[in-house]
Amino acid sequence: MKRNYGPLIVGLVFIAVGIGYVGNVAGWWSRFTLFFPGWWTLFIIVPCFTAMVNSGVNLPNLIGVLIGVFLIVTRQNQFKFLWSLLIPLAMVIIGLSIIFKSKLFKYRRVVKAEDGGAYYIPIYNCFFNSREIKFGRFELHGAEISTTFGGLTLDLSDAIINKDVVIDVTNIFAGATIILPPYVKMQPSAGPLFGKITDRTSPDPAAVHTVYINANCLFAGTEVKTAN
Repeated sequence: MKRNYGPLIVGLVFIAVGIGYVGNVAGWWSRFTLFFPGWWTLFIIVPCFTAMVNSGVNLPNLIGVLIGVFLIVTRQNQFKFLWSLLIPLAMVIIGLSIIFKSKLFKYRRVVKAEDGGAYYIPIYNCFFNSREIKFGRFELHGAEISTTFGGLTLDLSDAIINKDVVIDVTNIFAGATIILPPYVKMQPSAGPLFGKITDRTSPDPAAVHTVYINANCLFAGTEVKTAN
């Protein structure tokens, strides 16, 4: 299973803050404070950066980081004039979303270390709109979902799942719904910041394999339920 670096990154942030205040008390420095101008943007930057580390750079987490950096910079007195660039920046983001609409679906090739064989993981993106995707009767090795200011429903009720798999989800001001077949269990493998994972699954008691949901949610939510 792919390692989730979210707890490591959040833990390092807390350690850094603790060391900063210890330095104030010890006299190593005197002006460290967590509540600097624009400190709240860290709640945007850190989750999006964590999503980059876990799932690679894609448009949703890149936009999240850029928005966070833009907001924190404009909170500094010498850069407040950048607020006048807000509308042009929004136009750039909309333009990127239009361009990337042609890349809303692709595969990531994964090579197995045991025998050199390969399998493919589908990647679904959703920008400023909503999508409903029906995964056919094919073997599922995992999936990646990225949503920004939109909503995506991934119906896996017909999927063939012969092993434990991981579904990586990145939601930024958006939401995702995943529908699983009844013969698998669901297990969340990440705790989203300013968001939640809603478990509405009712798997068969004899279910053996598990679908791990690695959700990075920023002001968003992921709902997982079992097909009727």
